[in-house]
Amino acid sequence: LKVALYIRDDLNIRSTANFLVALAANHESCAPFLRRYLPAIVRLPSDWLDIATMYMILPNRKLTGKALPTALRKALASKFREFDSYQLGKYNKEGSIKRKLRSLKVKAQEKGEPVTIPPKYQMTLKQMIRQLHLNKPAGHVMAVLGKPYPRTREEFGRSGLSGVFEEERAGKRMKLPVPETWETMLSLKGNHASTWEELIDHRKLPFMAMLRNLRNLILAGISPRHHKWVISRLVDESTIANCRQFPFRFFSAFKAIDIDLKELEKDIQQEMARRSGSGPAKKARTSKPVGRKPADGTQERKKKTIIPKIMPTPDLLDRYKVALDTAVKLATV
Repeated sequence: LKVALYIRDDLNIRSTANFLVALAANHESCAPFLRRYLPAIVRLPSDWLDIATMYMILPNRKLTGKALPTALRKALASKFREFDSYQLGKYNKEGSIKRKLRSLKVKAQEKGEPVTIPPKYQMTLKQMIRQLHLNKPAGHVMAVLGKPYPRTREEFGRSGLSGVFEEERAGKRMKLPVPETWETMLSLKGNHASTWEELIDHRKLPFMAMLRNLRNLILAGISPRHHKWVISRLVDESTIANCRQFPFRFFSAFKAIDIDLKELEKDIQQEMARRSGSGPAKKARTSKPVGRKPADGTQERKKKTIIPKIMPTPDLLDRYKVALDTAVKLATV
């Protein structure tokens, strides 16, 4: 468990730390320490679910089926109380998992093969709440399970919900609030400069999301002020020290912003002509050559051309490359 905490805190590796916790739960000598170490190792509901799922697929485990050791159950139940509605809403993937499972079943039926369900799709928040028989916090538990709001004040008093009875919600299904994340904002408002600028202004763009979307920020054409803010974060020593990103993430970002501006201009002209009806109806190309085949021989997927609000310049790309070079050096100190 000490090694798991070191791996999670100092090496910033989640999956290995979660596996070690699951492994420790299978040893009686570690049982007394699970409740002490698990809350410090588990940061997100996804970690919480991973540990339970990993325990269920351990070889030579002492319990069968979906049973969990008592010490692990108590530690998981204790940790659940620390999650807020934002975290639970973000990682409540019940609908997404069902869609993926349906897709797997359809593909398996088309090929005439048996359906194989990957272990990572087995546990959801709803399943874990039922597995652990959780009832607190009542509001979070009832919202995840989709229970109806109490119909009367007496039912409200017995439910364990906090606050005061809201008559207008009586009998309605309880749901977790939709978290306002950069993913939901992009889905709602689209991959546009105004969307990214709003995320930056409201401090809703985490560092990892920013790093992985540098290409989108550039192609969308955010304002010079917002570019300056992004670049300042890439060269800030304290930000890089606390970002918990491996150096290869910066190399991936460096590769992603290798944009051919001349090719981009051609793509934009074709897209504008297509929208105006004066050009061919076929889809425009991206700034990367579309149609070249990767090493595995599969056809590269075509993407929709983004028309920047402000056209990127060679100087802007150079500034980003210098900033990423600085970030790599700071990350490897």
